Amino acid sequence: MNHFWCFYLQAVPEHLVPSRQEQRKACLNKKEVVAYPIAFLPILSFSLTSSSPPFAESLVAVGLELAGKTDLRFTDTLYKVLRDVFHYKPMLSKQQFLQSGFSQRKISFTCDIINLVLQRHCQLKKNEIADISVRNEFPQGGWTFP
Repeated sequence: MNHFWCFYLQAVPEHLVPSRQEQRKACLNKKEVVAYPIAFLPILSFSLTSSSPPFAESLVAVGLELAGKTDLRFTDTLYKVLRDVFHYKPMLSKQQFLQSGFSQRKISFTCDIINLVLQRHCQLKKNEIADISVRNEFPQGGWTFP
């Protein structure tokens, strides 16, 4: 049986979780945005694993793998990346992120992560270009004198 993780990290049977269509109707009826974590996880996953191959490789090099994880494990690793790699303290706790609500904070949090990844990507590309220019400047086998 499939489970959906929400509300204080407890497993809820799939038949009790509202469908996406029901979630949209509820949001429109309440005239407020309900931020379900399932909407943000694919964006964050793409940002951290696919948008920047150099960044994704640097995470794997330090032992932080994000691909192929459950929502709960992905969120745990995400917060570890934010703490250890970016030295960033999120405005939302893991529990707050995994429950519905906190829509403005989740949007801001997601934008912050995208900006951090873009900055790190530019930094890694700049270092990669500098390494290539240094390698081209100095021959591989060393200097040879006639």
